[in-house]
Amino acid sequence: MFRQNNYAFTLIELLVVVLIIGILTAVALPQYKKAVTRSRYIEAELWGRTIYRDMQVYLLANGTYPQDLTELDTQFPADATFDDSRQRYIFANKMVCSYNRTYHEIRCYIQNPAMYFILDYKTNKATCRAYSSTGANICKTITGSSSTCIPSNGGYCSYTYTTY
Repeated sequence: MFRQNNYAFTLIELLVVVLIIGILTAVALPQYKKAVTRSRYIEAELWGRTIYRDMQVYLLANGTYPQDLTELDTQFPADATFDDSRQRYIFANKMVCSYNRTYHEIRCYIQNPAMYFILDYKTNKATCRAYSSTGANICKTITGSSSTCIPSNGGYCSYTYTTY
């Protein structure tokens, strides 16, 4: 009389779904991490270029480059703090930007993996410097380089490119 409908997933079907999700995660997670690192490097590059642009404005107005970053009209985010002892800005995401007047460099550093955007504002050459193979691959992609470099024993890879 009464017909019972037993609609349910079997244990095998559930295991197959979990396995498929695990495989997709294993494939997608490294790509996601690489995309996040690349976007953080590009953010560092954008801040470095912003500082460079504001230094050029300062140079036109005053005839010389500024002594430090506080003399610029750069609008840093509210969560960025200036470390007066080391003459650098520290951002909430642990990115650090500094200015070295002696070497004519603007440096923005990110962590995990450790990478630098270095801009020589006298020659308009930028350098992507990486201290890990993951960072080196990102630098290679960003700069369009065909050379291969694998940092080891605390070393780094540098890829130089023209900024403008």
